[in-house]
This record gives sequence, C-alpha cells and structure tokens, in this order.
Amino acid sequence: MEDKKNEDPVRWLCLFQYDSQQTGKEKFHKGKNTGGQRQMNTVLMVLKNCYADWEAAYLAAGIQELGGEGFQLKTVSWSSDPVVSMGGFHVCADYSIDSCPKDFAGIILIGGTGWREEDAGKIKPILQEAENDAKVIGGICDAAAFLGTAGILNTVFHTCNDREDMKAWAGAVYSAEEKFIPRQCVRDRGIVTANGTAALEFARDVMLELQISDESTILKWYQFHKKGFYAQEGENSGNDKGIS
Repeated sequence: MEDKKNEDPVRWLCLFQYDSQQTGKEKFHKGKNTGGQRQMNTVLMVLKNCYADWEAAYLAAGIQELGGEGFQLKTVSWSSDPVVSMGGFHVCADYSIDSCPKDFAGIILIGGTGWREEDAGKIKPILQEAENDAKVIGGICDAAAFLGTAGILNTVFHTCNDREDMKAWAGAVYSAEEKFIPRQCVRDRGIVTANGTAALEFARDVMLELQISDESTILKWYQFHKKGFYAQEGENSGNDKGIS
C-alpha cells in the first residue's frame, strides 16, 4: 500500500479507509455471537459546554471508520440542551447523564473548561461504576485531571496537563503522585489519559484499549494521520525554510 500512497495520496487514503472498514466488518462477523447476532459495543463520549472539539474529532472519526459494524459512538451531556464547543459546534447529545445507558464498552471524557464547574461531579458515580465493571475509561486535557478528582487514577499509571494542578484540584482524593508519567498519553489497565496536545495519541490508545480493530490497522491509521501525505521518516519538515 506504500507504493499506492506514493503514486496518488488521495487514492491511497480512499483505499486505506476502505481496507480499514472491511477489517472492522470482518472482526465483527468473526466475533462471538449469541443467537446469530453479536451485541453492538457502545462507546460513550462525554461533552461539557466549551468542550475542546479537536480532542474529540480524531477519536470519533476513528471509531466510526475502524469499528465496522461492531461499535457505535453515542454522546452524553448534562441536559437536552445543545452543547457548544470551543470552536462553536453545537451538539445535541444522544443521552443526558440521567438517561445514560448502563451497558457500554467505554466512557470517554473530552477536555474543555467545563470540568471545573460544580455540576461536573454528577458524572462521578457513572465513572466509578464503570471502573468497578472494568470498562474502558478515558480522559484528555482537563478531563484527565478530572478523573483524578474522582479517584479513578489512584491505581494506574496516568498523565494530564499538569500534575501539580491536579493535586491541588483533587486534594486528598488523589493519592497516586508516584504513578504520574510526563508523557503525551498513558494507557494502563483500561484507563487512558492524555494532555490536551495529544488528540491523536489519545485516539490511538483508546481504540487499542477498546479493541476497535486489530492493532496493526489502528497503528497504521495513527501513523498516516500523524505523518501526513508527504512527510517521510527522517525527512526535514521544511520549517527551517519558512515552510509550514
């Protein structure tokens, strides 16, 4: 497929997307099933007002693209009112916190300024139940630190934007300073955390943890979006020549 990419990058992308979708479908059809049908795996994406839309974009698209017929993405917010992102996108969530389903594969918190608001704590019981049920939990940017305030990070390696800020915010609830790792994204035993500049790494690790597709397909998806159409390994970016 690398040769196809070099010949025509747009055609290569179309072929990659098609191959990824077929891989997802094959995984779905080869999976265990009951009565001839396999249950759909639901991934919940939690959005608060002023959420960071770029942190959601890669993950949402990746789940839809690579998940085939085995996964569906649903959004959750605090009410039936539209949620407005930092970029001005209006989203009418599929569920409110009160109507949130209990049967889901993972729950992912997208960062933004709303996690410091008092009502954010309403989702903590859902997170704690998900942790008890060993479901995948993810948080990026301020939402990663919010997981620390819910006690979700105390037994796993993790990261966030700023450890000292998280410690001050969470207080005595957070007791895992020695498990903090200053990396773009950290994935440990079903918990995925990332800082706000790691949307692609976060998408990759959440999809790996959820087993959205096979590992090779997810990593190819990540490398394609990370390197772009034209960047080659070891190639100068061109920024020293004023090129962006």
